[in-house]
Amino acid sequence: MRTPTTTSYSQLTAKVIHRHGRRQRSDRHAIRIATALLSKVAFSTALLGTALFGTGCSSNSADNQSANTQSANTQSANTQSANTQSANTQSTKASQELSGSILVSAAASLNSSFTQISKAFMEQHPKAKVTLNFGSSGQIAAQIEQGAPADIAAFADTAPMQALEEAQFVLAPSKIFARNSLTIVTKANNPKNIRSLADLATVGTVSLCVQTAPCGKFAEQSLTTAGVSIAESNITRGADAQATLRAVTEGDAEAGIVYATDASPDASVAIEQRYNINNEYPIAVTRSSSQRVLAAAFMEFVLSAAGQSVLSRDGFLAP
Repeated sequence: MRTPTTTSYSQLTAKVIHRHGRRQRSDRHAIRIATALLSKVAFSTALLGTALFGTGCSSNSADNQSANTQSANTQSANTQSANTQSANTQSTKASQELSGSILVSAAASLNSSFTQISKAFMEQHPKAKVTLNFGSSGQIAAQIEQGAPADIAAFADTAPMQALEEAQFVLAPSKIFARNSLTIVTKANNPKNIRSLADLATVGTVSLCVQTAPCGKFAEQSLTTAGVSIAESNITRGADAQATLRAVTEGDAEAGIVYATDASPDASVAIEQRYNINNEYPIAVTRSSSQRVLAAAFMEFVLSAAGQSVLSRDGFLAP
């Protein structure tokens, strides 16, 4: 095996001088040539050293950069973790600090659902108290306009809410949280054999909501669309959907028109879709509320999955 030969700077100089002496060159000339060769070797060696040194620096620099990157990633992860913990703490703290008392004025058709929703809300916020006030949407809107106390308004119609928004009695915008439709209600087992809106014209006494209540306005629209006319002398009117329903269940009327969510399946007759309505339920915080944070939290709870689940079980349609 051939092995590389190693030559020192002094040996290389001697060889060059001897070779040129044999050719009868002057010693001075030989020395100049040797010196030039040595300079080239020295220059090459210097380049090699620089390259080696540079490689080492690059390696060290890469190592340093990698270390710095790892450190930055660790700091970023720690920061994100701290932010998450802070957010969770603030959320828990906010939940624990909700306290006070609010008055919720809502449409009568929301009685069952809002009773359940309020109970669940207070279970989540033990320091909060919710008082409920039910009535017709038109009546409640008028009360708020006249200065009656209320922190939340929830109606069965968008018209009275729009009027309150325009007069700046509520904090706009309101939000739709449910929908409903109408149905015909009868006495148990439907003894008059009512099958459609047309039968209401000859059945006898019919219970309808007052015309200022959404359920009364919508019933009139359905009857007009269907071309059905009921003599006013055959109509008894309830202040809201609940009162209108009671007139039938207690025997004061043979039939009535109320919301689908108010009727029992065994004592109701569906209204044809082409004659029916689909009313929206808006909710808003009142401008006069002194508990706006708590009121807004209740409003969001109604709109949340928990609130929507209650409304859905009670037969309300999704907003």
